[in-house]
Amino acid sequence: AASARARRMRKTVQRALLPLALVGSTVLPSTNAFSTAGVPLLRAGCAGSLARCPFPLKAGSNQLFPQLRGGASGTSSLRMVATNPVSTESKKKVEGVRGILDEQGLDAYLVLSGDEHERRAYLPFLTGFTGSYGTALISKRQDEAGDGGNWLITDGRYQIQAAQELDASTWNILEVGARKPSVGEHLAASLGTAPLKIGLNPFSLPLTQWRAMQKHLNDNVKGCSQRHELVPLSEDILDPLWDDEEGQSKPDGPVAVHPLEYAGKKVQDKLTEVRASMEKEGAGALVISALDDIAWLYNLRGEDSEYMPSFRAHAIVTASETHLFIDAAKIASPDVTKHLEDSSITVHPYELFGQTLTSVSENSKCWIDPGRTSWGVYDAITKANGSTAPLEKLSPVALPKAIKNEAEQAGMKAAHKRDAVAMARFLSWLEPAVARGDHVTECSAAEKVDSLRRAQDKNVGLSFPTITGSGPNGAITHYRATPKTDRKLSVDEMLLCDSGGQYLDGTTDVTRTMYFGTPPQDLIDTFTRVLKGHVGLASAVFPHGSTGHQLDCLARAPLWKSGLDYAHGTGHGVGAYLCVHEGPHFISATKRDFDPPLEDGMTTSIEPGFYAEGKFGIRIENIMLVQKHKSEHQMGAGITLLEFEPLTLIPFQRKMINEALLSEEEKDYVNAYHARVRAEISPLLQADDDKAALEWLMHNTEPLA
Repeated sequence: AASARARRMRKTVQRALLPLALVGSTVLPSTNAFSTAGVPLLRAGCAGSLARCPFPLKAGSNQLFPQLRGGASGTSSLRMVATNPVSTESKKKVEGVRGILDEQGLDAYLVLSGDEHERRAYLPFLTGFTGSYGTALISKRQDEAGDGGNWLITDGRYQIQAAQELDASTWNILEVGARKPSVGEHLAASLGTAPLKIGLNPFSLPLTQWRAMQKHLNDNVKGCSQRHELVPLSEDILDPLWDDEEGQSKPDGPVAVHPLEYAGKKVQDKLTEVRASMEKEGAGALVISALDDIAWLYNLRGEDSEYMPSFRAHAIVTASETHLFIDAAKIASPDVTKHLEDSSITVHPYELFGQTLTSVSENSKCWIDPGRTSWGVYDAITKANGSTAPLEKLSPVALPKAIKNEAEQAGMKAAHKRDAVAMARFLSWLEPAVARGDHVTECSAAEKVDSLRRAQDKNVGLSFPTITGSGPNGAITHYRATPKTDRKLSVDEMLLCDSGGQYLDGTTDVTRTMYFGTPPQDLIDTFTRVLKGHVGLASAVFPHGSTGHQLDCLARAPLWKSGLDYAHGTGHGVGAYLCVHEGPHFISATKRDFDPPLEDGMTTSIEPGFYAEGKFGIRIENIMLVQKHKSEHQMGAGITLLEFEPLTLIPFQRKMINEALLSEEEKDYVNAYHARVRAEISPLLQADDDKAALEWLMHNTEPLA
């Protein structure tokens, strides 16, 4: 008994010392590293900073990877020289927009990703940039160097990709993100102090972004009675250019009922909770334009997006009525019609949303989510009822959607198991094929994993375009292989594979980084540091009320110690057969205006990485379920502890782990994770044609020493 007490006391002392050890050994970026001064302006076709970390590296050098010297950029303020050829296609469209600007008396035009519900992908259409996030500004003036006068603003995930895809004579590239200026600050700095009129589609810009941009644009014009002005246009000036080209529109299909066995809650029950929130806030109507919110609330799924089961619609909920504004052809099937009738949902043509919104706004205080409601909708509400300002607050749909109920949690777990089977089959095929020297390319590898995923039960497609980036393409965070960029996989290069599926019962997203030959020690060590970052956050226990922003440093700290970092967020929510990037929670170094704490039942990715531009990329991503933690001690009255449970059940490549760099606790976590993967996935690989997949799984789940 005395010995047992001594062991318990020793553990208690060790736990008390652990925070001191962690704080004392953690390396943090300096104040200068977090400064927004010296923001890089990248010319299209040029590289950015070598590793995109907050510590400046000397030009042409790499302290971390001396064998990778050559081709590295200098410090973050260096202006690059373009290397890609001129794109007459983009230049012609930009000139067309400039002609329309003259006709309408505008000085510039702001382009976001698309129209109101992104049926028209204006950004790639106009610029050639295919990343999922960006803002473009077309100006009538040339810049001081005489080459361009137009800007594309995107985050660290897409700097390399944008530089490769954009026409160097037309576009300048600016970066936003942690420790970088905002879009509005970039625009203000780029446009100068002379007051300008900037046109845009008011239905393509969320209210919060509109206000932030207008504030920064106004702040930049000092000592003048006039200000830069954002001018909302009744029609998007890109429509005429778009209509001149065929085959641009996105998918357009029927709506289907999302069964209760997967949804877990009836529409009436969801509406009861929403109306209770409305009554508490004194709101007479809830206006919803976010497509995933509408799909979740009404237990419907659609086919209007290639990668998300959404449909183009608006919704209005009052104390006694429920409205859906949608193309009638989408809901013509008998089961959907019955579902809508049973749920007391009144259907209107999509085009009548504006008219109904005006009518409702005249007599009711409307609740809008400012982060997911366009300035155009807000403007219509305020014009209809100037005496009663709308309630601007996170939608009462957002958190119930993010916090998965029991049926949704069960579905997500089942979907991830089937997804693990597909990935085991894929990776067990891929490794020997590349080792043999078979002609496997980025495109053919993506096609293979996509086909194996589609073959799984309940699969209805992909959750995003599969990323298979080998060698230097792996350093492009959201790279997508094309016939033009396709590369043969090699035993001497890394492969970063980020892929996911849409299943009737859940959505998946996983990233694994592989090496097919004998990996050099520096790559093993870098992979292991990324793994340490993943484990550092994945194994965390934290009190309820903690935000993702507060936890983000747990994933970055092991990388910071070696002078490494990554220019993207660490985690995003994942929908239940919905959007693979779901809010409102997130894990990021960037602090946002609204940062809800992580809650029991939420899902999130954990995906730290490292990217050596022109050489390789490493990312390790699992989807996690936030759940209550059971501890041997009570932290305090009313304080709940939370932890992460992995939903993704796919091994980390065993030969890429340097055990000497892992602590005993980190080894224990990896071993426990691999033991669970083996226990839950190996029984699903017992068929004769799964022998290779089972062998691969067993090998990569062998315990660390």
